[in-house]
Amino acid sequence: MTTPGQGSTNPPQEAPPAPGQTGSNGLAIAGLIVSILGLVTCWLMVVGLVLAIGGLVLAILGSKTAAQRNGAGKGVAVAGIVIGIVGIVFGGAFTTCQLACAAAAHKAAQEANDGTASGAFGAFGAAMKAASEMPQKLDDAAKKAGYSSYSEWQQKDPKAAAAAAQRIQQEMHDSIQKKLKEGGDTGSTGGGN
Repeated sequence: MTTPGQGSTNPPQEAPPAPGQTGSNGLAIAGLIVSILGLVTCWLMVVGLVLAIGGLVLAILGSKTAAQRNGAGKGVAVAGIVIGIVGIVFGGAFTTCQLACAAAAHKAAQEANDGTASGAFGAFGAAMKAASEMPQKLDDAAKKAGYSSYSEWQQKDPKAAAAAAQRIQQEMHDSIQKKLKEGGDTGSTGGGN
C-alpha cells in the first residue's frame, strides 16, 4: 500500500498535440480584421490607408507565425495580406483624388478672390471684390461732393447720396457682367480645337 505523497517517481506528463491539431494565430486574425477595416474605410482620407497598411503588417507577421506553427492560420494570414494590399491600392487612390480635388478647389477659390478666375468663379470673385470696395467708393464719392463720409452725405443730401450709390452699384454691376462675359468667351473659344 502506498501512503499519500508516495507513489510513482515519474510526474504526469502532458500528451503532445495530435497531428493536425493546431492553435489559433492571433496575428493572422488581427491582420485580416484590420485589413478588412482598411478596405471598408478606404474612402476616408488617410484613415483607410493607415488601417490597410497596419492590417498588411499584422497579416505578414501572422504568416511568419503560421510558418513556425506548422501552418496554423496560414489561410487567414494570406487573406489578410491580399485584402490589405487591395485596401492600400484603393486607399491610396482615394486619398490622391481627395487631395487633388482639395488643391483644385483651393486654387479656384484663390483665383475667385484674386479676380483672376474666369466664368462663374471670375464673376463671383469680381462680385466679392466689388462688395468689399463699395464702402470705400461711397466714401470717396462723398468726399468729392464735399462731405467727410458717405453717412454724413446721406444725412445732409439723401437724394444726391442715393443717386451716387446707384451709379456706383451700376458701374460695379457692369464690371461683373463684363467679367462673366469674358470668362464665358474664354471658355467657348478655348476648348476642343
